[in-house]
Amino acid sequence: RISDMLAVAFGLSVLSEVVYYVYVKVTSRKNRRRSRKAAAFTNQVIFFPDRGVACPKATHDDADSCGNPSCCFLHGRTSLRTLVHTLTSADHALDVCVYIITCDSLGDAILSCHRRGRAVRVITEAEGSDTPGSQIGRLREAGIPVRVNNQSSFLMHHKFALVDHELLISGSFNWTRQAITGNHENLLMTSEPDLVDEYVCEFA
Repeated sequence: RISDMLAVAFGLSVLSEVVYYVYVKVTSRKNRRRSRKAAAFTNQVIFFPDRGVACPKATHDDADSCGNPSCCFLHGRTSLRTLVHTLTSADHALDVCVYIITCDSLGDAILSCHRRGRAVRVITEAEGSDTPGSQIGRLREAGIPVRVNNQSSFLMHHKFALVDHELLISGSFNWTRQAITGNHENLLMTSEPDLVDEYVCEFA
């Protein structure tokens, strides 16, 4: 009987060690997955105004210079360039929901996504779409679906975009030239799923 009890105790001891080993391995894997996922999050803030007008060519290209030594526009990193490159990084979808779009560089970025086969959708305010310099006409002519808020006396005053339904861009920033070179504005760019999902639902 003592030998039986010792055998059972030994068996339980071995079993507990095995269970603990499996628990440690599984927990470790979960923690590593969480760490990788957390490390993949994008959390970035950009501020405006830029210190001047960015070179249109350098803004859309990867190069820091347009190659023209007499060009008087800004080159290198600007907030506008960061925003344009983020928008055009879309692999399959770009949703834009903003009160007004009059900046041609941002209109070009939206059109670039559309021409490269990305699914592009735009929501804007009727009042903003009638503003001089509005990019909405260009977008519609290119075949981009645009929804305009003209059914309410209240404004569609959102200012956000979604890249691939995985990256949120949102802040005080109206998509105008004045917001880029004049106003004090901010944009938060984040891939935090809990935040992104709320905006995906709002856009729909």
